Amino acid sequence: SQEGKGTLFDVSLPRAMPEEGQEITPSWTAMGLESIQEGTVAVLIDDDSEVLNSLALLLKDWGFDVVTAQNMLEAFDALRGTSKVPSVIVSDHRLKGGGTGVAAVKSLRQAFGAPIPGVIVTGDTSSDRLREVTESGFKLLYKPVRTSELRAAVAAIMRDGGDLAG
Repeated sequence: SQEGKGTLFDVSLPRAMPEEGQEITPSWTAMGLESIQEGTVAVLIDDDSEVLNSLALLLKDWGFDVVTAQNMLEAFDALRGTSKVPSVIVSDHRLKGGGTGVAAVKSLRQAFGAPIPGVIVTGDTSSDRLREVTESGFKLLYKPVRTSELRAAVAAIMRDGGDLAG
């Protein structure tokens, strides 16, 4: 690991067989995220391809159809021609080229004409930048984000249907 960079640990355990008649509960329902219906779209925007790919795998594991982009224009290109409204947008706050996650979520909401829930992820602690996210009403998470935090945030905004100030 490098100074100033987060570290990710993964723990694997052998599966235990459920007792007879015991129902297996998927991990996302245990954290409050209802079973994801087939075809539910999540948009991920991050200019760090490793973060983007990791988040995509995670959300696919939760049952989402995932659209990935490194900036707002790529997101529009990836969604062009679809009439399916994304159910959630997760974006890094500071994107290359001067764009922000807040602007990306707002633009996608406007393009689809729907209050798509947004989660903004940042490592930035600048009060001006944080004020922009807080005033947007989107859920704010600080890096490094734990899986359980992201899952809980996505569950809450999807359940509540839109804005959830962080």
